[in-house]
This record gives sequence, C-alpha cells and structure tokens, in this order.
Amino acid sequence: MRATLFTVDVPSGGLSTMAKPRGGDWLDDEMAALRAAGVDVLVCALTDDERAEVDLTGEADAARAAGLEFVSIPIPDRAVPDPAAVLPDLRRLAGQVRGGAHVVTHCRIGIGRASLLAAGILVLNGVPAGEAWRLLERARGLAVPDTPQQRDWPADLLRQARDEPAIRRFEAADAPVVAGIIERCLREVNSRDYSADIIERMCAHFDPARIAELAAQREMFVATADGILGTVSRDGNKVYTMFVHPDAIGRGIGRLLMRHIEALAAAEGHEFMETGASITAHEFYQRLGYVDVRTSDTEFGFNFILRRPLP
Repeated sequence: MRATLFTVDVPSGGLSTMAKPRGGDWLDDEMAALRAAGVDVLVCALTDDERAEVDLTGEADAARAAGLEFVSIPIPDRAVPDPAAVLPDLRRLAGQVRGGAHVVTHCRIGIGRASLLAAGILVLNGVPAGEAWRLLERARGLAVPDTPQQRDWPADLLRQARDEPAIRRFEAADAPVVAGIIERCLREVNSRDYSADIIERMCAHFDPARIAELAAQREMFVATADGILGTVSRDGNKVYTMFVHPDAIGRGIGRLLMRHIEALAAAEGHEFMETGASITAHEFYQRLGYVDVRTSDTEFGFNFILRRPLP
C-alpha cells in the first residue's frame, strides 16, 4: 500500500502531491511502492520536528534505498519559504520534470506546503500562477493551498527568479573570464588576509589553462547574469574553487552556487558537503551552516576544512 498520488496534468514528466507517507515499520514499503509507481523524486516539506513526530526521521535513507532521489525543503506549517532559499532546488526540480522525471511533493496532509512547492515548479516551467492553482485543485479535488499568503507566494518566487542569476555548466570559452574573476577576487578581497607573495602565486596558479584543466577533472559551474558573476566546482561532496566577482559580492551569488552543488551531492546520496576555506572565506561558509572539522597547511598557507550535513 502507498499514499494516494494527486497527479497534475503536465506536458512532460510527472508532478504529483501527496500526504505524508506512513512512517516507522511501514516506511520502507511506502518508498518501494512509490518507486514501483514510477516516482523518481520525493520532496518533503516537513520540518525536522515534524518528521520526528510522525516517525519519518529515516525517510531520506529509505527513499534512497528504494531508488528515489530525496529532497528536503522544510517549511513550517501554514508558512511560506524564502524564495531565494528554495529557488535553486525548485529550478532543478522544474528541470527534472521537463526532462521527463516524476516529482512528488508531500507535507503532512498534502494541501498547503506540498501544493505550494508543486505550484512553484509549475510557474518556473511557464505555467501562470492562477492556472497552476487550478491544475492543483483539479488534481487534489479540493481547494488548495491553506492560506492566502501561500496562494500569493508563486509571484514572489517568479520575481526572485527574474532577479537571480542562472547557473550553468562551465564551457571552455569561459576559462579566461573565470580566471579574471579569480584574479580580481584574490587581489581585491583575499589580499586583506594574505601576503603579496602568496597572492601573486595564487593568481599565477589560476590562469586560464589551469581553469580549463580543473574543469576537465571536476564539475564546474558558473553563475551568469549579463556575464559571469561567480564560479564553483565540485568532485562528489567536495567543494573547490568558489569565487564571486568582487563587484557582485553581497548579492547572494555565493550562496546560490553552493546550494546548487549541495543539491547535486544530496541527490547522489552524500551525507555531508566538505570544503577547504581560506582565511578570507571562512566566515562565509560558517554563515551557510558549515562547521570546522580540522585545519590544514597548503602551498598557499593555512586552510580551514569545514563540513555541512546534507538533507
């Protein structure tokens, strides 16, 4: 037995909402049944306290064991999330639906938060907000979501999407631009914490040829909006080469890049993200929820190693 899926009519892929699955001893069977029904991605809107209350603390592990991708977007009951915080996840989920995946969102009852996240996916795929709610109500068979604030929220999400840079994979032609951003960042920002000699050696290390070489070894991404504003790369759950253009610092681009690669690592089943941080970047990572686990010495001096648990 599995939870009832309320499936929306979309042109490609699948999008459904549901109430929470049964927890405890039933959880593995619930996840297996969803996978057997063709579900690819399960999105949970419950907070950690709620998951503990309804015996779903093991939901992420059970979902992955069943072959599902699990995404946690915790939202307090009857509330709405910060559009900037959830946009990276919702962009990726919208792309997965366009690519043919079946994405299911759930909260506790399957009316408010589950519908809210599904509406976000729909509007990011070009469905007008009013039509998105009509589609969800038709699928659910009753009025959704719970509150007027939730109903208005997709408009806030779209405003954020228009203002926020897009993230794409690094392309070979990006190497000189990325190298230039890194050099400016080192000379204008990191120079507060490092000697001129170390800065010169770092700049020489990250020349365009080296950037292209690194991009061939790892997944590298850039944030773009009328040009490249930042870059990050990853190898599994390890973060490398995260830099934001000095003129764009303070716009949330670093957070956006980090959340993008964290979501990719979480989808692969990694339990934590790990990064090495310069003295300059240490506080930035701490603000994102990373905690120190050790220190190391590199060719460019002292380095912090930090980790952040993944949902």
